[in-house]
Amino acid sequence: MKASLPTPLVRPATPDRLRAWRLDGAEDTLVFGAIDDRIPGLLYWGDRIDDSIPALEIARGLWPAPPVSKLDGQPAITMWPESEYGDQALPIAGRAGGMCRLDSVIRDTDEAGHPRLRFLGQRLAVGVAVGENATDAANTIEMAWHWCLRGTNTLAVHTECAHPVGLGEWLSAPVVSVSGVATCGGDFVVDAATVELFSGYWCHEWRSHRHVLRAGTHTVGSECGRSSHEHAPFAVLENGAGGCIGAAVQWCSSWQLHVVCDAYGGIHLHAQVPMGERSATLLLVRAANAHSMTHRFHDLARRIAAPIGDAPLPIHVNTWEGMYMDVNADRLQGFSDSVAALRDATLAQLPAGHAAAFRVVLDDGWFPARHDDQHGLGRWNLVDGEKFPAGLLPAIAHAQKLGLDFGLWVEPEMVSPDVVADLQARSGVAHVVLGARRSGAELGTELGGELGITLGRGQYAANIVEPAVQETIVRELCDLLRAHPGISYVKWDMNRMLPPHDARGYREAVLAMMAAVLGEFPPGEFVIESCASGGGRVDFDILRFCTRFWSSDNNDPVSHWDGHVQMARFFPPWMLGFHVAASPSHQTGRMSSFALRAWLAAAGGGWMGVELDPTTLSSADRDTLAQACAFFCEWHAVVQHGKTWHLSQSPLQIMAFAGEERAFLIIFAREEAPYGNALSPVVRLGFLRADRQYRVRCAFATAEWRDQLPLGLYAPTAALHEAGVVVSGAVLRT
Repeated sequence: MKASLPTPLVRPATPDRLRAWRLDGAEDTLVFGAIDDRIPGLLYWGDRIDDSIPALEIARGLWPAPPVSKLDGQPAITMWPESEYGDQALPIAGRAGGMCRLDSVIRDTDEAGHPRLRFLGQRLAVGVAVGENATDAANTIEMAWHWCLRGTNTLAVHTECAHPVGLGEWLSAPVVSVSGVATCGGDFVVDAATVELFSGYWCHEWRSHRHVLRAGTHTVGSECGRSSHEHAPFAVLENGAGGCIGAAVQWCSSWQLHVVCDAYGGIHLHAQVPMGERSATLLLVRAANAHSMTHRFHDLARRIAAPIGDAPLPIHVNTWEGMYMDVNADRLQGFSDSVAALRDATLAQLPAGHAAAFRVVLDDGWFPARHDDQHGLGRWNLVDGEKFPAGLLPAIAHAQKLGLDFGLWVEPEMVSPDVVADLQARSGVAHVVLGARRSGAELGTELGGELGITLGRGQYAANIVEPAVQETIVRELCDLLRAHPGISYVKWDMNRMLPPHDARGYREAVLAMMAAVLGEFPPGEFVIESCASGGGRVDFDILRFCTRFWSSDNNDPVSHWDGHVQMARFFPPWMLGFHVAASPSHQTGRMSSFALRAWLAAAGGGWMGVELDPTTLSSADRDTLAQACAFFCEWHAVVQHGKTWHLSQSPLQIMAFAGEERAFLIIFAREEAPYGNALSPVVRLGFLRADRQYRVRCAFATAEWRDQLPLGLYAPTAALHEAGVVVSGAVLRT
């Protein structure tokens, strides 16, 4: 006699009290579900669903049957998981205080007209027990969870909290269940899907690391008060069949990003910001392939970035590595003269109808007592009278007379020890150093206050969270800019970590300062560059006020390229500074040819610059630099307004930039080991139109690559380097 099987437990797959909502964009639909007044969860984000199908019908079809070990009717995850409802997988702020309830749902649009759903509710304050007092206004905190379709396949999820969350808590953006996101070729499955993260350190930022998603939590973040030096606030999930989800924490200070693989096979994305904050935002892109993901992020970045106008991007020629702090009026005048000569040589190389714009950038060392990085920082209304006896106005006027723009380096968030007492007097505030517990001039001679606030790069963080300190610095900086109307750009630096226990409100203060500076100028006529030791603040938060990133202090062209390629997957590469610098490199000691340095900066898609004193160049190097600058001036509009394609095939690193009518490629050979076979790789340009004819010309090639281009073209080498050869798009695509 056979043993009978036990009767399986019968648990309803779809609860009777299910509620549902949908949000539709031009090409996307989101569907949410919730039980009673619990906080909803994302059930679907994918291609647009027919309007005739009700949200509740979709939700019933997607609602997951709860595992036997979980609470009845509990979905895979909600946007605000709580342990009281059985959500044990996520380290979320909602677990620390009592349960949340949903009060209302509002359907509207954001400021730009994008469709949005706002889920409004309340949560118990920390330490309040669930009971009769749970409904008292004094014991609850108003919450809002926003889901906004910011473009095709592009989503912003945002949490707003009426009061700062309690001590020890991190505020979470709405949790996104990846299981409900439709991309391409299948689902995201634990042990098959991968997550790509980006980490590094000063001068070696944004190195890619890919991991197979296993059960557990993959956490990355920054707790040093800046967003992207050690770990960049970005992640890419791939499902193994081409489909991917890109995630960006829209935050320029400390943050955390968790990729959680729960015990039931669910994968969830969860972003957090530190205690004391009132909002948190995570940006998401779903795409069929990596190219589409990049294009979506680039479209989003262009919409977010501060405007820069329609004028050609000026090539930056910066005094830093050419002079460091040994700047003065005479040297700067000769520097500007040499930049004007470079501009004229560039124009001579350009086809008719193209302009060449250049900007002289006076870097660190222009204000009093600034002979090294230990002194002088924090006086933004004064110019060093020894270095510039007549001030900066003659230097700016001279550059403008030559037809050059003028820019200036500043670091308004920081203060040197010898300026602390002066800033105290000017602001009327005792605690002018962030994190300090003592006031007065003693901070100028000691390493720190009673809590051990130590120097970083020889400086303190100014207490810009204090309104009077912030107002003093902004007023003096704006006074400087008003007194020097020829300044059209500032390089906004930030060269130290922040004391984490006192950084509350710092981000808002920085953004308020930048907004105040931009408010002095008509839109598009002034540019702020985010520097932060190079690469320290490369994110979609600071992008609202900055249109150029100094992506790394490492001007070694090979090392800089490595980070540049990764950043260009999320930001249009023209927003990333890429400069020609000296050899050997001041950062790595690597020797490289001038041609390699000049052409990587010109053709790599970045915003070109020069980080050396052009008066020291040989005539041959000046000619090479002029040719490279001419290429940038002729082609940068394709990068600025077209699309970027990453076509790398080991050992070749390839980026392509395509506009409506023309395109160009940069092929960078990193042959650290021999090819696996004798055949050179063939690069297929699938983004070109098959019905068009294209003229293919090699603008520049090193001697090693002059006779071989990996485009499958059997053409005379001389023709490719001279007039070029005409080839159909169909051939180039295949």
